[in-house]
Amino acid sequence: MAENSNYKPEFQGLITKEKHTAEKLFEAYRDRYNISSFSDLQLLTTLVFREILQIRYKKKISSLNKNLAVKDAQIIPRHLMDSLDSNEEKILILKEKLNLFKERQEEDPFNYLETLKKKFELYRKDYPEEFKTTCPFCSEVFFLNIRTTNYKESKLKLYKDKVLCNEHLWHCYKENKITKTDMASILNVSADYVDWLESKIYYKETKTNNDRE
Repeated sequence: MAENSNYKPEFQGLITKEKHTAEKLFEAYRDRYNISSFSDLQLLTTLVFREILQIRYKKKISSLNKNLAVKDAQIIPRHLMDSLDSNEEKILILKEKLNLFKERQEEDPFNYLETLKKKFELYRKDYPEEFKTTCPFCSEVFFLNIRTTNYKESKLKLYKDKVLCNEHLWHCYKENKITKTDMASILNVSADYVDWLESKIYYKETKTNNDRE
C-alpha cells in the first residue's frame, strides 16, 4: 500500500478551478474509503473526473434559464439531458466497482481494524513530526506510536541531572523519618546505592550539616 501513497491523479480536460475541486474530492474519497491499490486509484481518478463533468453539465443547464421567469424557462435540450444521464450511469458503475456503496456497519470487524491500521500507517508517513520525541538522557530522536502534539513535557522529580534520587525523599531519610531500607525500596535500588548518593551527590549537604553540629 505504501508504494501508492504518493499517487497523484491527473485531470486532463478540466479547467484550473475544476482541477482544484477534483483534487480535493479525490483526497476525500481516498481517505474516507481507504482506497490504496493502483488500479482502484485509477478508477477513482476517472470517477472524480466524471463527477466534475456532471457538475459542468448541471451548470450548463442552469445557465440556459438564468435570469428567466418560470413561464419563460426553456426546455432542456435532449442531447444535454442524454449526456447528463449517461454520465450519471457511468458514475454509478464506477462507484459500484470501487465498492463505495458498502456501509461501514456491514464490514467485518477484522477488516475494519485492518483498514484503520492502514490509515494509521499512511498518517504516520505523511505527518512524522507529530510522533517525534527526544530522549531526555541521550538526546536521541525517536518516534512513538501515538501523536505527541497534544502532550506537554514535564520533568520527572526522581532524577537529579541523570542520577536516580529525590530531594524530599533524601531529607526524610536524613531526618530519620524513613530508614535506608525504605529509601532503597522506594527507589528500587540497593542500600549501597543510598550510601553512594551520600558520598557522591549529597556529600556537600551532609558535610555542611555535620559542621553545624
